[in-house]
Amino acid sequence: MEQYINYHQVIEQGMPFEDAEFPSNLQALFDPDDFTENANVQLFTDIEFKRASDIFGEGNFDILPPVIEPSSII
Repeated sequence: MEQYINYHQVIEQGMPFEDAEFPSNLQALFDPDDFTENANVQLFTDIEFKRASDIFGEGNFDILPPVIEPSSII
């Protein structure tokens, strides 16, 4: 059964959202069915997971344009 997330509650608590199905670790880069401790994770050790606020700073920032039209997709 799917678990629904109350995003309003997450925002009210002031805690950053953590996606249980897409963790911010190397396992997220591999198919979970194929991930083993023997996977060649050495190729990915330089990858650093960051939140948008870590890159752009606190406050409002736009990820998508204000209007998306068919010509927006290239």
